Amino acid sequence: MLRTILLAAVLVFTAEAAPLPQARANALREQFQSRQRETKTWSASFTQTVAMPGMREPVVSTGTLAYRAPEQLRLDFSKPADEFILALGDQLFVQKAGKKPALKSLSGDNAGKPFQSLLGLLRGKPVEEEAYTPEVSREDGRYIVLLTRKADAPGKMPKRITNSIDVESLEVREVIVELPNGGTLSYRFDEIARNRPLDATRFAAPAMR
Repeated sequence: MLRTILLAAVLVFTAEAAPLPQARANALREQFQSRQRETKTWSASFTQTVAMPGMREPVVSTGTLAYRAPEQLRLDFSKPADEFILALGDQLFVQKAGKKPALKSLSGDNAGKPFQSLLGLLRGKPVEEEAYTPEVSREDGRYIVLLTRKADAPGKMPKRITNSIDVESLEVREVIVELPNGGTLSYRFDEIARNRPLDATRFAAPAMR
């Protein structure tokens, strides 16, 4: 379900969404990064959409996300129920309903790529950003940050990553990832809360048997 990063959606960029001047884009980037560095916790409800070649229709899942700086991330799914993803440093625990938790590497396994990228975004500095060409535009009350993979970057990396950021709050509202296999993975975030206390037990590593 969750492979390679950070949707079943068709990316539509209208002609009116012209790129911002470089100076304005750089200033916006610095403002966003500064705010994220000050973020100790971040939580939200999410809707995840996965579309892969050969699938008849996209798979939509829902749940809640909790982040504690700098490297703890948990996604609890309400649909499908009893599933979660937990990133602790380079450890990635994947719990699927009715199965034992699986332990993977956040940086070494393809399953960890989306969450490694999401952690980078929440910290204010997306991982492997040197492999992408950025373009920032403004559209419908949001900044659209489009990262396009460079020609000399590894082909296993996502082709494009689109981050949608609210103009007023500078909150990340949507992340869209176009995967190398032609699929898409997306997250839409709602009910966002920043720097509020989070239950530490949510970030406890599950018992491995």
